[in-house]
Amino acid sequence: MTCKCGSQRIMRVSGKTSDMFSVNIPHLDVNYNGYVPRDLQLGGGDYIGFTVCLDCGTIQRWQPISDEQIKETMNDYS
Repeated sequence: MTCKCGSQRIMRVSGKTSDMFSVNIPHLDVNYNGYVPRDLQLGGGDYIGFTVCLDCGTIQRWQPISDEQIKETMNDYS
């Protein structure tokens, strides 16, 4: 895998949260604990996973998420 910056120094992060994932988004008043929401691009269910460039810090294959998308996703998990 090569980052858009040209680096091949990519770190893969993964873990099993066993429904102990948490996210806090203060400007949306979102405080969530539970399973990993699938639509936040961080994994899903019990698993979290993503890749990040060690040179520029970019999360690979990340797409911007609107506040509306976050609210819709988090409503599905509340």
